[in-house]
Amino acid sequence: VMLLNARQIQRLLGEERIILLAIEDVTERKKIEGALQTLEDKYHLLMEKALVISEETLHLVVESLIVGITMTDLQGTILQANKAFVLLHGFHSKEEVIGRNILELINTIDHKKAQENMNKLEMEGYFRDVEFMLLKVDGSSFSAELSASAIKDKTGNTQSIVFLTRDITYRKLSEDALKANEALLQAAINILPVGLWVIDAEGKIVNSSAAAQRSCAGVR
Repeated sequence: VMLLNARQIQRLLGEERIILLAIEDVTERKKIEGALQTLEDKYHLLMEKALVISEETLHLVVESLIVGITMTDLQGTILQANKAFVLLHGFHSKEEVIGRNILELINTIDHKKAQENMNKLEMEGYFRDVEFMLLKVDGSSFSAELSASAIKDKTGNTQSIVFLTRDITYRKLSEDALKANEALLQAAINILPVGLWVIDAEGKIVNSSAAAQRSCAGVR
């Protein structure tokens, strides 16, 4: 491959003009440029494939999670939701969820709390593990923890919000059962006719029966 450059030059004397030709063999340069272009094309192709694979993998991961994940716009309209979120709220398909406002799925008793945390989200960019009473499609309520994070663009402006929903119904039932057992144990201790003290590993009294408390009250 030859590169030809031509330039017309006017002589100082006379009107005769000459043409200056420069011929350069650019075969090797063209080969190098072609090889570099091929490498660049292959690189972009690999990156495009990697991006597709990454998006597919991310989608599979999100769909396999047992916590509900949903994305809303700044007004709270649901744009995307995973399978766990759909099932948590008692829906049958994502189509039933998308387009709803996420506030519709929060019990009215927690709407004020929701607004307070949305204000925090606007200021700090997130909120974490806040307990709410949420709603199922049939109107029943369940206990859940919500976390949210703002998705920002390159200029720092919030474009959308991602919510994580964790059902804590069984945890709440366990906590309530534990409290009930503790109350029952305390009642049983209090009816004992003898003094009973519960001491921790450091030797501190952490609980005692009513009889024990009366006996201590009489000690000066």
